[in-house]
Amino acid sequence: PIRRLAATCPETVDAVFRKLLRKPGFTWTEHGEALLRRRKPWYYEQEPRPGVSVIGERLNELAAGGGRRKLTRARRLSAASSG
Repeated sequence: PIRRLAATCPETVDAVFRKLLRKPGFTWTEHGEALLRRRKPWYYEQEPRPGVSVIGERLNELAAGGGRRKLTRARRLSAASSG
């Protein structure tokens, strides 16, 4: 959320953090990453995961529970005799 806030208001982010941190020389572009690593080390312990993943049609079918049905011997015989 802090990164998103900083990206949303780039013209004021430096002034806000200077005031909050009482550091007159603070700039988000120079010091923001180090600040986050220091204050939120648990966030950087693992590789970030994407919020959205693109999947193929087949995987989408499987995820939705509509996977292909295996034809049993009885179904094959039934399908052959009715066709």
